[in-house]
Order: sequence, then C-alpha cells, then structure tokens
Amino acid sequence: MNIEDGHSLQEISSDANLTADQSADEKTDGASAKITPQLSPPGNYPIRKLGDRGLGIVICNVNFVSPFRRRNAASADIDNMSRLFHKMGLRVETYSNLSGPEMKHSIAKYSDRDLSCYDCLFLAVSTHGDRGTLIGTDGVPVSIESSVLSPFNGARCPSLCGKPKVFFLQACRGGEKDFCLKLPENETDGNGAGEQAIRLIERIRDLFSGASQAEAVLVPTELDFFIAYSTVPGYVSWRNTEKGSWFMYALFECYMAYGNEVHLAELMTYVTDYVATYFSDTDKETKRIAKQVVCYESRLSKFLKVAADRPE
Repeated sequence: MNIEDGHSLQEISSDANLTADQSADEKTDGASAKITPQLSPPGNYPIRKLGDRGLGIVICNVNFVSPFRRRNAASADIDNMSRLFHKMGLRVETYSNLSGPEMKHSIAKYSDRDLSCYDCLFLAVSTHGDRGTLIGTDGVPVSIESSVLSPFNGARCPSLCGKPKVFFLQACRGGEKDFCLKLPENETDGNGAGEQAIRLIERIRDLFSGASQAEAVLVPTELDFFIAYSTVPGYVSWRNTEKGSWFMYALFECYMAYGNEVHLAELMTYVTDYVATYFSDTDKETKRIAKQVVCYESRLSKFLKVAADRPE
C-alpha cells in the first residue's frame, strides 16, 4: 500500500538599458567579470579512499501534531539512508521527530563547525512538506532555501567551500497528484531525454569551467550544491507502508547497484527511471493510477562519485 507524503499548506530585477549585445564587463560598475571558456573536462571532486570521506546527516520525522498524518513506515527511510551513508564511508549522524525550530537548529549548527576534515557533505531529510518548505513535527514550516541550503554556502560555511554538498529531500512539494499516461512502445527504447540532458550539462561545464591555473580562482558562494527532490514542484510525494518512501528506497537500491560505477548526476537518472517505472498506486478518490517523478538540481562544478564500498 502506498500513501502520499505530505500535507499541503498553501525579484528578478530587470534593466531595460542592458541589451543582449552588451558585455558583462559593461554592467559590473567597474568590477571585472571575466569568462574564459576552456575546452577541457572539469575533472572529479577529490574523495579519499580511507577514513571518513564526509559527513552524512539523516533527519526523519514520523509523528506529527494534528492535522498532519503520522508518516507510517517512514522509519525505513532513516534505515536506508543510514545504511547507504555508512557504505559510502561517511560519518553518520541521525535525528528523529524534530520540530521546525529543532530542524533549523540541528542543520545550522553544522555550518558553524570546522568541517574541513571532510571531503563532502550529504544531508537526507524525510518529512512532510509543501512548496519550498519542509515541515517539522509541530507543523512549523522550514524554508528549504534559507534554512537547509544557505547554511552551507561558501559564505556561511567556508570550511566546505569547493567541496560537494548533496541534499536528498523526501517531502511533498504541493497537493497535486501525477496520474499516469500510457507511453507508446516506440518511445521507450534508448536515447531518452535524460541522457541528452546529462550530455548537455557536461558540455556547458566543459565550456565554462573557470579561470586558468595561473589566475586566482574566484567561485560563486552557491557553487557545489546538488539537490535531489522526491517529486517535482507542486506535487505530492508517495510512501510505501512497508518499504518507506519510493524515492529513498529507489535511491538506496540504485546506489547499491550503480554507485561504484557512475557519477551522481548519472546515478540520479537511474533513480528517476526506477521511481517512474516501478512504483505506482491507485488514488483512493479518483481510482486512477498515481505516479511520481524525481526532480534534481545540480550546481556541481565537477563530477562526484562516492563509492559505496565500505562494509556495513
């Protein structure tokens, strides 16, 4: 049996004087904005073979105040993510049933620490959610952007500057349900949009991979993030009452199968396909088949592979 995972709550400045032909240097008020295309691969993030490779944080909320439903079987998520992070050689720290303020505090305290001994950070959260927020056990929403991601940017967490920060977020992002469509058989065989998107992203990274080695390297504060959401904006996220959330179960299974062979962005294509293909449920209200599609955003400047090669 599957159930939906959430409870719905319901500037870009422009400059008309800047034309498409004007260079970035003309718009920086004296600051030099230099783009140096380099037709060379971005390389891989350095990940050590021995010792603690990184920090793995797992937050899972099961019991909530009314009107939020208890997240039955969500405890499977904390088991799956803890096992995965241990296999990846991360130092694992877990939290259960945190209120909104407790979630914010538990996440923010890490950005104040010296994390320079780690090569990467992984944070997995399984809870109720809504558009742009994760919800604590007390029903208090926590902003994903300002309270989950921003604490680890280059300005607020300099000890992780230049290192990958990965977020797996299992939560609803609205109240819509994705009812499936029948895909014609002649559209299921290879050369999919996911593969094309991966190749396009890699080409863009190749073209704009930074300054030359002779220059000081300046990087954006929001660089080196990877955020994977269990569903697309506006939609609910589903759980199985035995296996836990579709997303985190698929993430564990795909990482065990392919994590030693492919980099993270490619791995997420496997996860997306797994969830979209092998999971479904019948919506109680409409009796229609409900599906789910994983959504992820990459700000990584290199390829990331953290092998799941450690004993449990």
